[in-house]
Amino acid sequence: MGTRSASGQITGFSPVASGVTNHAFLYSHGTMTDLGTIGGAYSLALAMNDAGQITGFSQAPDQSEHAFLYSHGSMTDLGTLGGNYSYGLAVNNAGHVTGYALSRNSRLMPSCTVAV
Repeated sequence: MGTRSASGQITGFSPVASGVTNHAFLYSHGTMTDLGTIGGAYSLALAMNDAGQITGFSQAPDQSEHAFLYSHGSMTDLGTLGGNYSYGLAVNNAGHVTGYALSRNSRLMPSCTVAV
């Protein structure tokens, strides 16, 4: 699974060298860049806009999963709505991320939009 921007950049996820887990990546101008994580073992990139901003989710240090926005070389943890997971599914050209998250009272909250 991956996504391609209008400028030809590609994002997705791939096994790391150990083969034990996956990391999100950006492929641009012949170079594949590991985007890392927000502190956990894995990350998955699910969408990218024309500016090269990427969203998806990453494992956090507490083992929960959080949506992220990768922009200008930095991965930003978008947090949750009080539950233990959130997922970034799309990012528009203004950098607004949409996806879903579990709320504090375990309700699924679709189409949450976050502007970073």
